[in-house]
Amino acid sequence: MSVLPATFRLLQLTGVWLPTHWHSSILRSLYQLFSIVVLFLIYCYVICGLVELAIDPAEMLNTTNDLLILISMITNCGKSVNVLICREKIIEILDILQRDPCQPRDEKEIAIQNEWNGIIWSSTFTYGMLLETTGVLGIIRIMALNLPMGMLPFKEWLPYDYSNGFAYWQAYSQELIALFISTNLCIAYDTLVRGLIMQVTSKLYIFQHRLVTLPETLQSMWNNNEEKLEMKKLQMEKKLIADCVHFHLIILKLANTVHTTFNLVVCLQYCLSGIIICFNVYNIAHVNLMSSGSAEIILFLCSMLYQIYMICQAGDEITLVSGSVSEAIYNMDWTTLNHSTVESLIIMMNRTLRPIVFTSGSLITLSRNSFMKVIKLSYSMYNVLQDTSS
Repeated sequence: MSVLPATFRLLQLTGVWLPTHWHSSILRSLYQLFSIVVLFLIYCYVICGLVELAIDPAEMLNTTNDLLILISMITNCGKSVNVLICREKIIEILDILQRDPCQPRDEKEIAIQNEWNGIIWSSTFTYGMLLETTGVLGIIRIMALNLPMGMLPFKEWLPYDYSNGFAYWQAYSQELIALFISTNLCIAYDTLVRGLIMQVTSKLYIFQHRLVTLPETLQSMWNNNEEKLEMKKLQMEKKLIADCVHFHLIILKLANTVHTTFNLVVCLQYCLSGIIICFNVYNIAHVNLMSSGSAEIILFLCSMLYQIYMICQAGDEITLVSGSVSEAIYNMDWTTLNHSTVESLIIMMNRTLRPIVFTSGSLITLSRNSFMKVIKLSYSMYNVLQDTSS
């Protein structure tokens, strides 16, 4: 069963994920060359944009749209580096998710996994369509402006004369291509983080199912045992509980690996999201909603809100589910189990009293409350901007 196929296809198309099944040295070399070209376009825009901001900050700050694109590009630079540096960790996570005991073992577990795969796919599709539509509308609007020769869609400093001819069209195309690639990279990375968190959440639901049905599984194994020896029944119990403990430890390891892999970049995104949302609201407040660019601005705001919400919601969900494991243990028919097995379950319940918590930079807990904090921060910054401009 493949994990997050749409997300990894997008990562592949944006040049940051070399397919693991490509063993040909020629294909790998060509893809590495493709990655260099793609990342060069994004990083070149970011560097030149930062130079322009340093040279003429007043002009850049007056054009909030240019500043928004620059901030988004900076975040995407961190995302691309994160995927490239942590490639082995991500492969390890995928490998664990596709091995036993994480794989479903019966029809009920398959139904649980399919349900969560559907939830992940629907959020990936929704976010992808939202951001893709925003990016395409932005590119169409820029092309429809018929900018005069020498004026680029976004402000940036370039070390050569691009006032006319081939140099201008090369710089013009470079900005649009960088914007398109950056949009898809943003979709791929954000759905990767959310998808992996929700995959771990689905394993917690499967784990709860195995705990609740443990007495039934034991009884079924006992009924199929011809010798009917009490010692063998105890061995069966020990084997089943050992399997559950092993599964729980793997889930905890998965959650910790996902958290440490993406923690810093999620923190960067969380901090910059407040700024981006703030400037978006400021743009909406000062634009004619009947103008051609209003739809793009509104969609961009919706995309940024959904971007931070889906990460916070995934973090909130896994915390709630991991905290409810002890309740699942208590609700199972543990009275039929051996005393030593019950003791093992109690130890497991004590461990679940500390739920899995995803944080942003080890400072802010990812939850629905933290999403509301971003909204409040954006609103405060918007009020400051309004007072400054009035």
